[in-house]
Amino acid sequence: MKNEHFDLEKDIKDILKKLHIPFHLQGYYYLIDAVVLMVKNNWDNKDLSNKIYPMIGENNDTSARAVERSIRYAIKWSENTMEKVGRRRMFEEGVEDINGLKFEFYGRRTNEKIIMSILQALNVKN
Repeated sequence: MKNEHFDLEKDIKDILKKLHIPFHLQGYYYLIDAVVLMVKNNWDNKDLSNKIYPMIGENNDTSARAVERSIRYAIKWSENTMEKVGRRRMFEEGVEDINGLKFEFYGRRTNEKIIMSILQALNVKN
């Protein structure tokens, strides 16, 4: 069981790297926690605000709002980084390739869209 959890985290980190979400931001670790919680508890996106963010906040001595804000900041950082390296067109076209899948990110990348896309990429891999 412990190895499965480690492999899951490793896979999530690989996906976050492909999304250009930097590991020095707290939102990076909150994203990992959110995906792990969703997988372990078989929760869906409706549980983000009322279960997952509060649980992550409690485990990290912070508020659910701070967790959500940190994740949003990490996603925004990712968008800005990709714009600097000339990959902004991918955002405008609304497509990102992760593990062989095309993910649609029309409009603004939200916490929910990123988390659900990570879950989708994990399902394809496993």
